[in-house]
Amino acid sequence: MMIILAHWQFLALFFVFQSPSGGARIIPKNDGDLTVFPDVCEDHFIHGSTTTNTRTSGNCGIHRLYGDHPWTLRSDDGAYHDIPTIVPGDILTDLEEAGIIGDPFYENNFLDQRHVWMGEEKVLSNGTTCYSGQRSDDKASREYPENSGTRTKGEYRIPHLERRTRTWIYETNFNHEYSSFSFDHRRAAAKKAPGYKSHAKHYALVVEGIKMGATIELNGISIGIITDQFLRYIFPISESILHHSLTDTNTLSIIFDPDIDTHGRFMACSGGWDWAPYSMAAEASCSSRRVLTFGIYKPIYLIEVYHVAIVNVVPKIRYQGDPTVEIVTGKFNVTIDVHLQMFTDGDSFLDNASCGEVIFRSSFVEDQILNLNDSREKGDPSLYSLYVSYRDPCQGYGSEWVERQIGFRTVALVTHNEDQDIPLDGTGNFGMFFRINGQAVWARGANVVPMEQLEGRFSDKAHRELVKSAFDANMNMLRVWGGGVVMPLSFYRYCDELGIMLFHDLMFVEEQFHALEKTITVENEIRYIVRSLNSYPSIVLWNGCNECTSESNDLYATFALTIVAQEDGTRPVWWSSPSSGFSSGVFGIDGIPNGKKLIYNLGHYDSIIEEHGPYNHGYSKSFSTVNGHQRKG
Repeated sequence: MMIILAHWQFLALFFVFQSPSGGARIIPKNDGDLTVFPDVCEDHFIHGSTTTNTRTSGNCGIHRLYGDHPWTLRSDDGAYHDIPTIVPGDILTDLEEAGIIGDPFYENNFLDQRHVWMGEEKVLSNGTTCYSGQRSDDKASREYPENSGTRTKGEYRIPHLERRTRTWIYETNFNHEYSSFSFDHRRAAAKKAPGYKSHAKHYALVVEGIKMGATIELNGISIGIITDQFLRYIFPISESILHHSLTDTNTLSIIFDPDIDTHGRFMACSGGWDWAPYSMAAEASCSSRRVLTFGIYKPIYLIEVYHVAIVNVVPKIRYQGDPTVEIVTGKFNVTIDVHLQMFTDGDSFLDNASCGEVIFRSSFVEDQILNLNDSREKGDPSLYSLYVSYRDPCQGYGSEWVERQIGFRTVALVTHNEDQDIPLDGTGNFGMFFRINGQAVWARGANVVPMEQLEGRFSDKAHRELVKSAFDANMNMLRVWGGGVVMPLSFYRYCDELGIMLFHDLMFVEEQFHALEKTITVENEIRYIVRSLNSYPSIVLWNGCNECTSESNDLYATFALTIVAQEDGTRPVWWSSPSSGFSSGVFGIDGIPNGKKLIYNLGHYDSIIEEHGPYNHGYSKSFSTVNGHQRKG
């Protein structure tokens, strides 16, 4: 699929909570929590509002296929069929709620009952090869021709792991005419107007998040393949595939085929970590890459589009002054990047629209005196709202208002001796601390790992309680760990509200072969993560990887964090934790990218400004699947 986007201008401990068993699930209450906003709202609806009553929670052009919308689950071998499910969720949670398996984490259920979701036992050969650097297959060669040769091949083999042989299919039916696509549709449905045809011209399926490899079929026709848990997918749908009549039902199928290779782009701790239960399952393509559950773990919905959909709104706030000097007032520059996906006949995309425009509103005005967004030390994490909409006056339609909350603050990662002249370029080795609004901050906190191994158990309430507990424990910084997942939006919002700072990893670790590969898919993943999270002022640093080795240091600087710098450029960057920072490519005064090529500093665990704390890999004789491989105690 071709997409052309228009661009408008710590502490050494893990913080872990256990959610209650059963599928709490995170189901957005309104469409403002979704990420794609099509242009089929009525023009007077968009422009009849002020910033005090701007609406962002309608459903113009959106057909929800999650929440109350019914789904079923079946296996392709006929062993299981017509299992009622809820989306978002995951297969282990769905099987437990259907009474087919017990709580996976009660005693050894997730091992003893594994053949229900895995199928017939098939032990993987120890000879399966996993690549720890960028891959050298044909796909990678086409995407990045300069990497057509094998770079590195690293293996560790875990004996007796099994591969999943059973294919599972999530399925749902919907009727186009009965959908709540737009206000015109709702009125037509109420009047039962025969032969009504929507003003929209194009359709697409938006998949916010699917874990593990899956093929997407609509009415028996494949419309795409998903391989990356951290990437949102938008699949254009030909009108010839979508049934529009009152009598024809559309069938959407999500087929989880175990032979689809994800290249490690899923939650790295899924099949176990030193703090989480180890499964007996591995990905078919890599006998040392452990897996556990899979499923549709974020919203999925159909959109109706006239020409344009807003797919990202990225505010960028830059302070016009010295970030190391404590400030009471100052000037900030605010720019907003609005990314549009545009549709034309034939299901292709355009790089411009006939007479469209992007319009803005905000809860503040130019030259207004604003409250700074401070860390919890000041107790005043002030937030303001930006509103963005796309409108096409030629057609009389546009998108809903998209809201982003922002904060005005400065961030500096200090590594040089501030009593001496600070070099313009590169990281120092004098120390490492943050200044927020010019004030030195003593970072007190923890690493945050996923609250659940089963994404269907994620809940907003639990994530809010996690942040509140950190606040009550006098923490002021949390690190989103790279072996987990991008956290639910409620986590970031509550960190913003309470003034908790976030040291945020990209989703890379080198253990179990979830390292960085230089591919188009990974590039899109990084861009999407940064664009979708950029507005949260709680994020004070982007980190490339968890405990990376020297084999891939250059990629984290020249590829991953170079993309981050292109998409953000308002926060410090760090290529790995722990590491020694950069010899070039960041301002010496604050660690923010300066436009030069990012070159990482040599040195890793022997870094004199950041190093791994004392740590012992745990082991339980009575429950050997937790905290390590089989060992002699």
